[in-house]
Amino acid sequence: MAKTGKKKTNPIDIHVGARMRLMRLERSISQCALGAAIGVSFQQVQKYEKGANRIGASTLWAIAQALKAPVGSFYDGLDARPPSKMETALNAAAQADVKFVRDYLALPPAVKSRARALVRALCEAYSE
Repeated sequence: MAKTGKKKTNPIDIHVGARMRLMRLERSISQCALGAAIGVSFQQVQKYEKGANRIGASTLWAIAQALKAPVGSFYDGLDARPPSKMETALNAAAQADVKFVRDYLALPPAVKSRARALVRALCEAYSE
């Protein structure tokens, strides 16, 4: 009998992919650039980062070389147990923060100035 339905994503693949994305963003490397460095398309990099596709050992080695990171760092924070909802939320928040900072850095100087003023005003309004 043939299997039906969607294949279940492995939590370890998701963790390794999330670590890969975080390291890539920290180094300001695009998905296209990383894909070119390891010989895959940016779409494949996206699938790795989401955990939708497993990363083979040789590919993980190539990714580690491209990101100048030890292979073991992709497993940092991985416990024998699945992450709690809180850990998952914190990881998502950290990724969102990295994206926010990258987006901010891409703004023209005049817009950055206005954005800083807005954030200061929001902090003052909500710190009371």
